[in-house]
Amino acid sequence: MVAQLRSFSSYLVVYDLAREGFPNWTFVLVASGFMILSLGLIVYDWRKPMMGLRGAYRRLFIWFSALVVFTMLPSAIPDVVSEYRSHVQALRERRYVLVEGIVENFSPAPSGGHRDETFDVAGHHYSYSDYVVVAGYHQTQSHGGFVRQGAHVRIADLNGTILRLEILQ
Repeated sequence: MVAQLRSFSSYLVVYDLAREGFPNWTFVLVASGFMILSLGLIVYDWRKPMMGLRGAYRRLFIWFSALVVFTMLPSAIPDVVSEYRSHVQALRERRYVLVEGIVENFSPAPSGGHRDETFDVAGHHYSYSDYVVVAGYHQTQSHGGFVRQGAHVRIADLNGTILRLEILQ
């Protein structure tokens, strides 16, 4: 009888959305701050109006800023929270594609941004940035990320979003 050798792989989980918690608190806090600031500027302009051309420019700036803030942010905040919740639910219910293989065509993002970090694994393409609000792995190599050319990885993939990233040790 010939004994068969078995190789047991050991993966290290370096990112798991469910364990990380909601990653976009900064966005929510800054967005809420802009909404409060806009309200404060409107109240200030109402209480201390400025006359003339300068006053008209100030009023136009305040109202335009408030219009932008109050049309975009009230819908963006729930969208970000909803995306996070649905991604965590998909992870828990195992509604994702498990992609395993070697990182190829790795193109790191520059530390200042202006271009996404990209790579391919087993025919799946990934692209992300530190500067985009997303519920999923988006930490570039220049900011301490774990993806490297030639690394053997296992990815829980939901439509191109990395819900969990494991690196073979």
